[in-house]
Amino acid sequence: MDVWELNLRHLRAVAMTVRLGNLKAVAKRINLSQPAVTQSLHRIEEYFGVQLFERRPEGMHPTEFAIVLSPRIEMALKQIGSNRVTSTQARAFLSLSKTGSYVAASSDVGISQPSLHRNVADLQSALNVQLVEPRGRGIALTPKGVSTARKLRLARLQLEAGFSEISSLLNKETGHISIGAMPLSRARLLPSVLVEFNKRHPNIIVSVVEGSHGELLEPMRDGHLDLIIGAIRETPIGKDLVQTSLFMDQPIVLGRKDHPLTKSIIAKNKCRHSEIVKLANYPWYIPGKDTPINEVWRALFNKVPVEIPKTPVICGSVMMIRQLLLETNGLTLLSPDQVAVELEAGWLVQICAVPEWMQREIGITYRAGWHPTPAQSYIIELLKLHSNQ
Repeated sequence: MDVWELNLRHLRAVAMTVRLGNLKAVAKRINLSQPAVTQSLHRIEEYFGVQLFERRPEGMHPTEFAIVLSPRIEMALKQIGSNRVTSTQARAFLSLSKTGSYVAASSDVGISQPSLHRNVADLQSALNVQLVEPRGRGIALTPKGVSTARKLRLARLQLEAGFSEISSLLNKETGHISIGAMPLSRARLLPSVLVEFNKRHPNIIVSVVEGSHGELLEPMRDGHLDLIIGAIRETPIGKDLVQTSLFMDQPIVLGRKDHPLTKSIIAKNKCRHSEIVKLANYPWYIPGKDTPINEVWRALFNKVPVEIPKTPVICGSVMMIRQLLLETNGLTLLSPDQVAVELEAGWLVQICAVPEWMQREIGITYRAGWHPTPAQSYIIELLKLHSNQ
């Protein structure tokens, strides 16, 4: 369902009717005639095949469909920021921002290039900002253009959420949830959550996008991801994002089963200073400096102090690190959950435990002001439930 198929003025009439409950007052507020407001409501009802309002002597009484749709419309319109913006303009500009050229955008939305140019120009006029500028043989978004594209994407998400909630009320549930998954969440937590989620919501598609914190953050801000699961950052990540804790993870030092240190370090014991010195004599395979695991790893050696070990390969891929460990005397620091299969098979072993202060907080990151749908809320509920098991 393409949300831009609907007229934004018609959607505005729905939200305003829920708020005011009187067609005459709505017509005055949105600068339409009363018959035009009535026609707007009829078209939205016709589109969804539901009754949004009950016509009563005292006014317009919203049904459950209008009650779930109206807040989404309100939030979408707030993101758009102008009553002069149309759905056609929004669709055209978002396609241009995605494809990077008028030729590609014209093909993408199925309209002529002159029409696309006109829609983008009209949007610039409606918002009174320059959105695009020439760049070589193509175009580039101005800073205002980048910001506007993000707002329009977030507005689209709100409308899609409202449409999904109406489908759910009709027992025709549809929808899509996008989750950014950092390495730890991909091991056990997220798979078990998705199996259980699919039992209740078999018709909702869940996309899992793998990546590091840095790779996932901007897609989250742009609305391409609904939430991110992984290690929480202690450094500020911006007021536009919220982090909430799920559980504390205790990493361990790992090496291959016949690693030389298995004979000199007792795995169940925490690393003492003398043992940390031994750990520093071997190469390490560890994620980059911008990760929490790298920070606590460096702190482990700095507290002795001893020289930070060599890192011949800086890598966040558990699969690659596993193979490097199997073929060398290298070491790594990972959660037991990330290598549960390898530990159970005996390919890798715990060389030693690490101090409790090296725990890292695992949690959920999402946009400030995000209002999850019931299905998205169920994902969060399951993440909390499985985190405590």
